[in-house]
Amino acid sequence: MEVNGMLFAVQGVGETTEMALFVRTSEESLEGWDRQKIIDALIRETYVDYDTAEAISQEVEDLIRRSQISMVTAPLIRELVNAKLIERGLEKARKQHTRLGMPLYDVEQLILHPNKENANVPHGPEATNLTLAETIKKEYALLSVFSQEVADAHMRGDIHLHDLGFIDRPYCSGQSLEYIKKFGLNLPHALSIAKPAKHPEVLLAHMVKFAAALQSHFAGAIGWDAVNIFFAPYLEGMSDRELRQLAQMLIFEFSQQAVARGGQAIFTDLNLYWEVPKHFRDVPAIGPGGKFTGKTYKEYLGEA
Repeated sequence: MEVNGMLFAVQGVGETTEMALFVRTSEESLEGWDRQKIIDALIRETYVDYDTAEAISQEVEDLIRRSQISMVTAPLIRELVNAKLIERGLEKARKQHTRLGMPLYDVEQLILHPNKENANVPHGPEATNLTLAETIKKEYALLSVFSQEVADAHMRGDIHLHDLGFIDRPYCSGQSLEYIKKFGLNLPHALSIAKPAKHPEVLLAHMVKFAAALQSHFAGAIGWDAVNIFFAPYLEGMSDRELRQLAQMLIFEFSQQAVARGGQAIFTDLNLYWEVPKHFRDVPAIGPGGKFTGKTYKEYLGEA
């Protein structure tokens, strides 16, 4: 239906019929056309003056009117506004007003076909969520975090900016079992807590859960130092068969924890020592229940 030269979509709502040019917004709603929103967005995001913002909004509205389109989307409006900014030579404003994301075709291919770039991420809904989020954060990092010179150097391959998809996280984290042994498992905002482990299997479970939680806050590996040294006070009296079973359980639990970031296994470094390092030899050992055993770690070389 056309009214005063503007094409309107007709939408039935219950017993009423509303007439408006509808905008499909980024907030998953339909709203009536309002040119003032373009003006407000330009001033808020790009700091252009009001007259420029008003002129651009008028030109975009005229273009949409001439196109006789009945339903426009927020991304389309942003593209049209960006084109007008380019016409005026406002490249900086255009950059500030740009939209981050992926084309519809790329998203469809991502969902339907496995991503072969990372063998640690099995194809599935969590993996596609991870890839989509990484893509947006990569674009954000190259546009907003790093300078144009650095971003261009990365794009050319002169330098490599690692883990751009996790730009809001530290890279790696080195952990010690001593903390978990002494304080148990008490994570921020957790629904439950666990006291210090009294058995090696429980300590192992605490270690895996702690690593899984930390992976959501770091881009790279969650490292564990001297795993065999710090486990040693829990291993007294265990048979070789029981030790092998515990070691197998350690590897299995970490490799099967494909429940965290993107459905991938926890990226973990497990550091083992053939001998007790000098800096650990005379350290009082923490044993079951988070209590000191009365020995130092050099006395647990056999178990380690």
